[in-house]
Amino acid sequence: MNRDVLKQIIIDQKEMYLGNPLISRDYDLEENVNYCFVGIRRTGKSYMMYQQIHDLMNDGISSSQIVYVNFEDERLLEISVDDLNTILELGIEFSGSKGKPYLFLDEIQNVDGWEKFVRRVADMKYRINITGSNSKRLSKEIASTLGGRFMIVNVFPYSFKEYLSANHIENVRLDQIGTKKRADIVSQYEQYVTYGTFPELVDN
Repeated sequence: MNRDVLKQIIIDQKEMYLGNPLISRDYDLEENVNYCFVGIRRTGKSYMMYQQIHDLMNDGISSSQIVYVNFEDERLLEISVDDLNTILELGIEFSGSKGKPYLFLDEIQNVDGWEKFVRRVADMKYRINITGSNSKRLSKEIASTLGGRFMIVNVFPYSFKEYLSANHIENVRLDQIGTKKRADIVSQYEQYVTYGTFPELVDN
């Protein structure tokens, strides 16, 4: 794949994730750990990455060190495993003297042969996070493939607590709220079980 085209895609996608509102999920993630987020489509795996990116930038990591690539982009249909190394090279180029790049590779299973690349990069002590859909590979198979280099996190649709938080209702204790707010929560629960709990549906 043409290096300049790939570089432009990375720049375009950076504008997208920096412009997306952060939807914080209720998962405890450790620092300096490589993660593999797996789950069905639209559960918010990408937002787990956005959350990590924002945390890194809040800790003083320059945005130039962050390389996010979503392989669902139609411009990447012809990408091969050899192009993954070009992404790493571009990340090093973007980072310059600031340090190693942080790689976030979204829906990596769309690239044939990705497993050896991510294992090698992890062994080189780069921080790398990936997502994959269960439709292509079961999470336990992914864990076996990655050989202990990544922590596997199964991402699910919103819990009811997360659903309330997404609707700006925080710290609810039913034994400490009035009748009106309790009725509001019952109404939210009815919507929760009727329409589903995928983050995108809640936003709409």
